[in-house]
Amino acid sequence: MRTIPWWRGLLSAAAALGVCGCGSGGMAPVSGTITLDGKPLAGATVTFVPAGGAGQAASGLTDAEGTFQLYTLRPSDGVRYGDYKVLIERPEYPPLELNLGPNPTVEEAMKAWGKGMAERKRNPPPKLAPVPEVYKYADTTPLTQTVPTSGHVRLELSSDVPGSERVAELLAERKRRAEPPKGRPGAKGPGRGEP
Repeated sequence: MRTIPWWRGLLSAAAALGVCGCGSGGMAPVSGTITLDGKPLAGATVTFVPAGGAGQAASGLTDAEGTFQLYTLRPSDGVRYGDYKVLIERPEYPPLELNLGPNPTVEEAMKAWGKGMAERKRNPPPKLAPVPEVYKYADTTPLTQTVPTSGHVRLELSSDVPGSERVAELLAERKRRAEPPKGRPGAKGPGRGEP
C-alpha cells in the first residue's frame, strides 16, 4: 500500500479550495446604491476596508444615481470574501469631466486636465453637499458589510448621524501624534528647542 506524505495532501486540499473559490480567498461582485437623507449621493468614493485591518480594500465611485460597483485591483474583479467597514467621502466639488478619446496618451490626459482645471477656476461649479465626517474613518463609521452580499447593497446615510464628537477626538489625536516632539530647554539643533 502506497502512502502519500501529509504535506502533499494538504497542498491538494488547498489547491482544490482555490479552484472552487471556497475559503477566504474567494471574490464576489459588489454593487449598490448610496443615499444621503433619502437622495442619491453622486460623486462619492466608497471604500470597503477589512474589519480586522489585514487584507485588501476595495473601492468604487458613485454615479449620478448614487450607484457604485467595487473593485479591488482592476475593474470588475470584485471584493474578497470577509467582513468590512464601509467608508464614504466626497470631494468639495464634482469630478472634472474630461473629453478624451479612446486610449489617450498621458500627455493628452494631462492637457485635458489642465484645461478643465483652468475652466473650473474661471467658472467654479457649485459645491457638493458634504458627507458627515463620521463616515470617512474606519474608527468612526457605523457602516459594515459582509461579502459575499445577499444582493444589491443599500447604504442610507444621514446628516444627523451621531459620532461627530468621536471624529473631533480622533482628528485631534492624529494631529497630536503628527506634531514633532518638544525639545529640552537649552538644547541646540533642529527639533531640540531651536526654531
